[in-house]
Amino acid sequence: MASSQGVDDMTLEKQTEDTEIEKSDMACSINYSQCLVPKGIDIAKYILQRDSWPREGKHILAQYDDRSVIVYQAFNPAIAKYAVQNQRFGGEQFSYERMSWIKTNFLWMMYRCGWASKNNQQRVLAVRISRHGFEKILANAFTVKFQREQKLQTDEISVRLQWDPDHSPTYDKLPRKAIQLGLKGEILKTYGTEWIQSITDITDFVKSQKKVLDREGQKDLMTPKERVYNVLDCNTCSRIDLDVFEEWQCRNFGIHSIVKKAEDAAQTKPMPAPSNILCVLGLDFEVETEHLQEMFGKYGTIERVHIVRDKKTGKSRGYAFVEYKTLEDAVKAKEHLHGGHVEGKEITVEFSKSNFKGQDSQGSGTSKPDHWKCQVSGCGNMNFPIRKRCSKCNAPRTKGHNESNTQDGGVPDSAAEPFVRSVGTAEQQGREDTSGSGKGGRFTVPEDLHIPHGMDVPDTEEQHLEIEKTAKFVAANGIQMEIMIKSKQGNNPKLTFLNLHDPLNFYYNHMVKMIKAGKYTPTDQTKGGDSIGINVPQNTS
Repeated sequence: MASSQGVDDMTLEKQTEDTEIEKSDMACSINYSQCLVPKGIDIAKYILQRDSWPREGKHILAQYDDRSVIVYQAFNPAIAKYAVQNQRFGGEQFSYERMSWIKTNFLWMMYRCGWASKNNQQRVLAVRISRHGFEKILANAFTVKFQREQKLQTDEISVRLQWDPDHSPTYDKLPRKAIQLGLKGEILKTYGTEWIQSITDITDFVKSQKKVLDREGQKDLMTPKERVYNVLDCNTCSRIDLDVFEEWQCRNFGIHSIVKKAEDAAQTKPMPAPSNILCVLGLDFEVETEHLQEMFGKYGTIERVHIVRDKKTGKSRGYAFVEYKTLEDAVKAKEHLHGGHVEGKEITVEFSKSNFKGQDSQGSGTSKPDHWKCQVSGCGNMNFPIRKRCSKCNAPRTKGHNESNTQDGGVPDSAAEPFVRSVGTAEQQGREDTSGSGKGGRFTVPEDLHIPHGMDVPDTEEQHLEIEKTAKFVAANGIQMEIMIKSKQGNNPKLTFLNLHDPLNFYYNHMVKMIKAGKYTPTDQTKGGDSIGINVPQNTS
């Protein structure tokens, strides 16, 4: 049992504060009074996450956002206490002269530390570091194999990378490989003192979930939400021997597929020939179009600048395309700017392999013959063949230049005409559905929801209202209600948006945040009564 001083040192909070909710949770076989949720860390049921992860291959599983990545370390109480109190590593027992290992995968950390039971690993820390710092670590990582190929001495390596078999919560070995990174020297010092955004002691959460695992098995086990971390830099993927995992394949086909190794791709694809379009990699996520126009405009006339953004959140993915009017200007810009710095970050400038207008909004690269082009004026986005709607503007699929009929899921061009007239361009916030599907028919997303550009939205008003009811209920009563709803109505087809990898899950989570912040007021149709259809006491505290 931690001392009162130790509890004060931990940035932890209980997920439930009301005894009536606790009684309801017990009825669902989930005792949230024993589940101390680490502040700032999203959690979910392990069994709900497990099926969304690749079953084999070398992958980085992590909880991350546009600006940060969470890594885990386990220490003795003295080192952990200093780290939490000072929000950096140091003290008498921590040495920057020794290698220190970090793990991105929570369950891999649990296997290594025995759920906080091993000697000198009694305290588990969740360390949130900058995304820039994490990518810097990967860029300097060497496997033993690659070190030998490069004929480097051990003292020349600042980051040691190991791929080891991942393990289930009960220590069963899995075909999938987990990553761990050993830091030393200047990289370790920078990690321990500069890249850290927060350090949280999650030991109480770890121990509470070990009790759940021992008592109930995996069905009620809660773990931090994690997904595959995709490395954009092909050279880094190749050097660290990373497998590329396409999340859309899992989401649309219900399977886990390793598409290819970046190393194989690098060997089979020739270097791009000079062109008037440049690909700029390594950008800070806050860099805007105007900054790039000013910087690259010094070397010639620019036709356009396109920052590639996440199709769900609208946030930058860290790279962009710059199109010059002439090839000569593009060559000159590449010579001067490759290896330069934008907002303090080193950038890579390469010739683009294809016109960026031919890319899917997910940043999938060169369009293929079976991809279809959106016919909405001002959009022209290229989409994967499995899509029924444009990933950029949400217009329905039409007969494209490579489709002779509609048997593959396309619709006649005339079906898109009402959408073109009502939407006009892909930049408008409101998106309307005129396909007549569903009871709700025509639907426009409320403007005060402020949906990020590219986020998937409901097709009908009925679907929107179902999401709104649930979002209002969860916003008022806490995230534990979402877990309870999944437990009781997990097979309800109307509630698929609660699943982590459902396309509308981002829309639902965005709405919860907007309601909590008081920036969005639910419509009259969802006010009053039990909007979820389950009997649980309201949290009135």
